[in-house]
Formats: sequence, C-alpha cells, structure tokens
Amino acid sequence: MKRRTTLLLLAFSIGILLFHETIFWDFTVDDAFISFRYAKNFTEGKGLVYNTGERVDGATNILWTILCAGIASLKFNIVLGSKIIGVLSSILALIASYLLINSVLQDKRFSILLPLFLSSTTIYSYWAVSGLEVPFYTLWLLLSLLFFIKEENSELKFPYSSLFLILLTLTRPEGFAIFLIFSVFKGMRAMSTVNGKGFLKWVGLYLLIIGIYLLFKKLYYGYYLPNTFYAKVITHSGRGPVNPSNTLVENARLVYHFVKYFTFPLLAICFIPFLYRKPNWKDGLLITIITFIFLYELKVGDEPNMHLFRFSAPIIPLLLLYVSEGMSFLFHASDSKKRMLSKSILLIMVICIMFSLASQTKWAIEYIKNNNLGQLQEMEMARWFRENTPLNSSILTFWGGLVPFYLEDRYVIEYNGILDEYIAHYGKTSEIKNLYIFDEIKPNYIIPDPYRPEFWNEKRFIDNYRKIDFPSNYHVGEGYLFQRITYE
Repeated sequence: MKRRTTLLLLAFSIGILLFHETIFWDFTVDDAFISFRYAKNFTEGKGLVYNTGERVDGATNILWTILCAGIASLKFNIVLGSKIIGVLSSILALIASYLLINSVLQDKRFSILLPLFLSSTTIYSYWAVSGLEVPFYTLWLLLSLLFFIKEENSELKFPYSSLFLILLTLTRPEGFAIFLIFSVFKGMRAMSTVNGKGFLKWVGLYLLIIGIYLLFKKLYYGYYLPNTFYAKVITHSGRGPVNPSNTLVENARLVYHFVKYFTFPLLAICFIPFLYRKPNWKDGLLITIITFIFLYELKVGDEPNMHLFRFSAPIIPLLLLYVSEGMSFLFHASDSKKRMLSKSILLIMVICIMFSLASQTKWAIEYIKNNNLGQLQEMEMARWFRENTPLNSSILTFWGGLVPFYLEDRYVIEYNGILDEYIAHYGKTSEIKNLYIFDEIKPNYIIPDPYRPEFWNEKRFIDNYRKIDFPSNYHVGEGYLFQRITYE
C-alpha cells in the first residue's frame, strides 16, 4: 500500500475516532472526580490527599492525577482538560497500534485495519472522554510493546520499553505485573542470546525509578500498595461481603458481556493466524498480557458500568491486532484468480466488523443519559452543602467522586473503604464498618445508598439521624440526605 494511501486511511481512522468520541463527550465517570479532588488539593498546597491532613493513597493513577493537577494549576477547567488529554492519548495510542501491528505483520497492507477497527470500538471511545486514565494507560502499554519488539529485533539499543513500562506503572499499579511479564520474556531471550548485560540494564532502569516511587509511597502514605488493594483484595470492604457463588456469577456475567460485545466471529478470527503460522515469542507475550489483564478485570472490575470493561479496555487493540492479521490470512487463502471478488468480500467484512465494534454505542448513550441526570442532581446536592453547612462538617458517602469534589474542604468518609484507611484495612464486615462510623467518626451528614439494607437497618443510624428535605430551589430529585440530630 502506498504511503499516501496509508496516511489518508490513518487520518480517516482518526476522524472516525473523533466523531465517535464526540458522541460520548458529555460523559464523565464518577471515579474521575476522585483523581480531580486529589489534584485540586495538590494544586492548593495541601498535598496528594483526599481529605486535608489525612494521607490515604486512594488515587491509583498517580501520574494521571499529577497531570490533572497541572491542568488545574493553569486555572483551566480540570474536567475539560482531562477529556482533552484523554482524546489526545487515544489518538496517539491509535497511531501506536498501527506502528505495533506494522512491526509484526507479514503483509503490511493489512496493518491499517487495526486503527480502522479501533476507531469504531465503543469501549475505546467511551473511556477516552471519561476523565480517567484508560487511554493514557493504553498508550503506554502499546508503546512498551512496540519498543520492546524493536529492541529484541536489535533495531534499538537504549531500553526505551523500560521507560514506557515505568510510565505504565505510574499510571496504574497493575503496570508492575505487566513489567514482570515483560521481564520473564526478556530474561528468557537474554539467556538464549547471552545478553545478560542488556537485561540487567533494562531491569535496573525500571527498578531504580519505581523503587524511588515506592519509597515515596511508604514515607508519605505509610504503605507500598494503594488503599484500594486492601479494600478490594484483602478485606473486600470495597466489594461487599465475599460470597464464592456470587463471585462466580459476577465473573460469568463479565465473560458473557465481553463475548457478547466482541462476538464469537471476531474471537474466532483471532485464532486464524495460528492455523497458518507457528506461534512465536511475541504471541506468547501478547497472549500472556491479554490473559492477565482480563483476569484482573474479573478480580476488581465490579463497577456499575462493567459492561464497558474499564480495566480490560487496553487489551482491545491487542485482540484487534489478531483480527487484522486473521483477515490478511483469509485474503491470501482465497483463489488468486478471484482476487477482485476477495477484495469486495474483504471490504464488506471490514465494514461489518466496524459496525459490530460500534454496537454498544446505543447502550452507552442511554447509560450516559441516565448517568448525567444523576450527576446533575449530585451537583445540586453539593451546592446545598456549600451553601448550608460549615466547612468543618463531616459527610459520609458511598461514592467518593462527584459530590466530594464539589464540597470544597469538608471532611468526607467513603463507606466502601476505597478512600478510608481504617475501613480498607479492617472493615471486613458491615458491623465493623458501622461501629467505626457511628461510634468513632459520627459524621454530621450521611448520603446513604438506598441499595444497602444493612446500613438502613442500623439502629444507631435510625436513632441518631433524621432525613433532610431539600428546598424546591435545589433540583435534587429524590436524593437522600440525613443529618445527625445532635452535633458532638
């Protein structure tokens, strides 16, 4: 394929991507406001903290948070700024995906299929404008793979992939597990090529920078691991009581939704390359990363919008790489005398795949519509707090995002333990959490979750709190808010 044609198709892919992202532009996920609150406090000189004077490592995307702090320091709207950075990251990641597949595909003409498919993917566009780090993380993952392959092919001497893995780890903590996967493959290839010096240089650069970062976390927060690890993995306070049968059902649902979205035909095409060639070390690396990230999603991906795979979204370009390669083999397997017909069929298949990948757009639009209505009501609730409560008020909430971000310097307790050290480390049961909240914290206000009956039936809640009715000039809808009867 001519260079000019490739550039035009790449530009066309970026155009589709931008069009797709404008559909979801008004969406900002609640968790993004956790990072925004950390960034805002950091900009105001209060440190990388959620509550002033309380060091809890609740933002698992420190590099993204610091980037958001940079946006805020420029007096630019932090929500809008995060979306712009997300869009730019998604464009760069799309280009990186093209460069990656072009470095491994035999027939380079089919490399352009990957950015075309990726630009049509609902999951990719949806998270690009969510306010979270997903496209940023995806970019570092793709660049790590691209430069790692180039280094292993002796095209580059400097360990650039190690630098990108550092950025990956600083963006999300599971980046360290990705580094370990790379290290295993790097080590095996170093032994086969007797390149121990290059391996030590590659590993040493990563461990030096991440070691300094972990030391900072230990000195600043008191722990090497983020608070969310203890909440979701150790005590499960961030996920509710652990029930093996419920966990199994949740995992089955996620697998079902992933297969439903990606469709069996697309998944089948992913396996076609292995019918025509032998797997190599690059396949081993990609498949190991895909498997790890998807299993990680099964472990922690219990969010309301699990249907759109926040944690496993970065593996979509890798799966589409195999879809694109499978398409190339299907084309070459056709009768050479009927290539015009094969090209027509290929074009139809490409269009069908692009529409299939965009199939969840309608569902996402409906979700965003309902989500935005709820967020407007939450902003009105936050306005009520700012206008009717003192700055030293304490507020308990089940969601640590949007409302707390707009509460200025009021103290916020997050019931699930994602942002509270004690609940994350010790809140294995609702009884322990309620004892801590009602006997020690005694919040002035509570924004409860109507779907948590163990909280509603708590006697200390019933005896000590009364419901507040919002005045008509606050458009909160049916939002719930309770105030402690007597301040202590």
